[in-house]
Amino acid sequence: GATVFIDEQQVGSTTFQRKYKEGEYNYRVELPKYHPAAGRINLKGEKKKLNLKLKPKFGSVSVTSSPENGMQIYLNGENTGKTTPAKLNKIPSGDHRLQIRDKWYQAKTIKVTVKDEQTVNADFNLKKAFAKLNITAEPDANIIIDGEKKGKGRWSGRFLSGFYNVKINKEKYKPEEKQVEIIAGNDVDLKFKLEGKKGSLDVI
Repeated sequence: GATVFIDEQQVGSTTFQRKYKEGEYNYRVELPKYHPAAGRINLKGEKKKLNLKLKPKFGSVSVTSSPENGMQIYLNGENTGKTTPAKLNKIPSGDHRLQIRDKWYQAKTIKVTVKDEQTVNADFNLKKAFAKLNITAEPDANIIIDGEKKGKGRWSGRFLSGFYNVKINKEKYKPEEKQVEIIAGNDVDLKFKLEGKKGSLDVI
C-alpha cells in the first residue's frame, strides 16, 4: 500500500510492477508513519527486483495512573477512547501532549517524546478533586443529602468541593439538619444521634 514515485512522478502503489526503457531512474517509496525509502536503479537487460523494508516512524506510549485506574486518556486534545492502564500504539515520532481526565481527580497534562520503534512510559500521579463524607445516624435514621435519600444508619460517598445540606430524620425522633463544606482531599466524618420526641400523658 505504499506510494511509488519514479523520477518524482507518482506511478502507483506497492506491490508495483511496470515496464520502462533501459536507463537510470530515481525511485522513492512513501507510506504514512514510515520513513521513506529512496534510491537510484539502472535498468538494463533482465528484470530488476527491489525488496524494500520501510522503517517505522512511530512508537508506543504506555500510560498508567495512580492512585486509581480507569482514567480517560487524551492525546493532543483528542480522546483516545482508552482508559488507564493502556498502551497507545503507532503514535507518530515526536512531541505530543498527553492528558488524563476523570470526574474525581484533577486533570493533568504532560509532554511525551515518542521515538521510532520505542515505548515511552507515562506515569500520572493524580490529585483528588473530591473528599469522602462518612455519616453515622442513630438510631438507624434516614440520611438525606441535598434532598436525595442516600441510605439509613450509616453511609459514605464521594463529593466534589462545595457546600452540601445533610438532613437526618426518623419517625418519632426530632430531625437534625446541618450544612457541611467539602474540601478536596479532606474527608469528613459526621455523627448524629437523634433525640426522641417526648409527650405527656395524664392518667385519671
